[in-house]
Amino acid sequence: MNKYLTLTTFLFFFIFNVVMANESASNKPKIIALVGISGIGKSTMSKELVKRCDIDCVLEQEEDVWPEIIHEHKKYDPFDVLMAFRQMWLVSYNKAVDIRSKGRSCILDTIFIKILHYELGKPGIQWLFPSENPYANVLFSLTKIDISLLPDPDYIILMDCSFEDWKTLLASRKRDFDQNEDFLSSFEESKKLVENATLQLAEERNIPLLRFNVIFGDVEQQTLRFKSFLQKNNLL
Repeated sequence: MNKYLTLTTFLFFFIFNVVMANESASNKPKIIALVGISGIGKSTMSKELVKRCDIDCVLEQEEDVWPEIIHEHKKYDPFDVLMAFRQMWLVSYNKAVDIRSKGRSCILDTIFIKILHYELGKPGIQWLFPSENPYANVLFSLTKIDISLLPDPDYIILMDCSFEDWKTLLASRKRDFDQNEDFLSSFEESKKLVENATLQLAEERNIPLLRFNVIFGDVEQQTLRFKSFLQKNNLL
């Protein structure tokens, strides 16, 4: 009888602690970073999600406020263009860290500043930054420092989609930068590049990683799918 009670008590407290740990993880303020090939819908999903959940979001700046160097990227060295992007990514990243420090969770719609290092020199990024660029070593060192010095997100969600859905998603947001022919023809390479870089970051920095498949269609339905996905994984 005593053995039975002891086992029952042990099981009760074990289950109780598991439940409380899950509850604590769910309530802890966190940065949930979305990663995926450009144009996959990270910003759209984030904006719609905050309308339906008690969570903040930090979005990549819209194209109309991008600096001239990005709009006129063909006139400039790729290193300078990436530095302009880095400045925007850094502002967004620091906003997310600040929100978390104030006890709020947030969705961060880009962490390219943390995965760019793992992409450099790979075939899928040659259209954006050729490996023979004279600034290649400088960029490699800088991005490596960014990985170690910038605070890590608490979770990474790797977003995927089909090529057809991606083309439709790109067309719907109407960004001039998306019309780069090399970019449009590099879908499979770019998608694999982003995935491999994200996996490396997650493994190296011990960041939990989840996967979500984006399907083009009604935005509200897709957002509800994403909300359900986050709830299922105790992120909301």
